[in-house]
Amino acid sequence: MALTASMYRKVFQVIATLVLLGLPAWADWPPIPPEDLKMTDLPEQKGAPAVILLREEVADDLNNYHSVYERIKILTEVGRRYADVELPYWAGLHD
Repeated sequence: MALTASMYRKVFQVIATLVLLGLPAWADWPPIPPEDLKMTDLPEQKGAPAVILLREEVADDLNNYHSVYERIKILTEVGRRYADVELPYWAGLHD
């Protein structure tokens, strides 16, 4: 099945919309400083598997909103376990 010009336009529109909708989320992430990228060990704790570079927590109880932003740097193979992200979900909590 060959793609027609209108199909190409539709695909482009969908991709452009997805990219543009995602831009505000990308804009919220602060840039990574070069010294954080170069870090291979933590001077204060030699052999540390990972280090938290940035942690920001916002709680808005009135609007039932809670956000945690955490940037970590994996320093060793053992530290990869800290890269796993778990999102808690309680089924039936809001039924």
